[in-house]
Amino acid sequence: LYKQPINCIDLVFSNNAGEKDIHKNRNLDEQLSREISNELGYEEDFIYSLRTSDTVYSIRHNCDKSLHIVMSKSKVQNTISGELNFVFLHNDEIKNYVELYLGSVPIVLFYVAELVLKINEQLFEKMEDIQKTLKKLQETYVELLGK
Repeated sequence: LYKQPINCIDLVFSNNAGEKDIHKNRNLDEQLSREISNELGYEEDFIYSLRTSDTVYSIRHNCDKSLHIVMSKSKVQNTISGELNFVFLHNDEIKNYVELYLGSVPIVLFYVAELVLKINEQLFEKMEDIQKTLKKLQETYVELLGK
């Protein structure tokens, strides 16, 4: 949305699921993530790797792990309480999730907040331009109609 607003909006309203395939768009995602990270003062691969790498610190790694448990054919009855919330009750898993939620997630959320502010700045700049144009048009019409 920040780097390619028209393409992003078109993608949201597209009925073609193939255009929304994350694997198809991974190279573009990585390229845009690097450009934005540089603009916001982060190391080029830092945010992208926090989001998508295969390490325990990445959001995708942990989400994929959770989704595989939910989507697998095995029953969840073998957990301590029979609930998904308790699937990861091993000490090393708890440590990984604490590191994810206290380390990676706040950084990515801060990055997203910065990005939202940048998008709003772009939007307000365009709104100011539109208001100036409308004011000039109004002055021109008054001038023309007054003569």
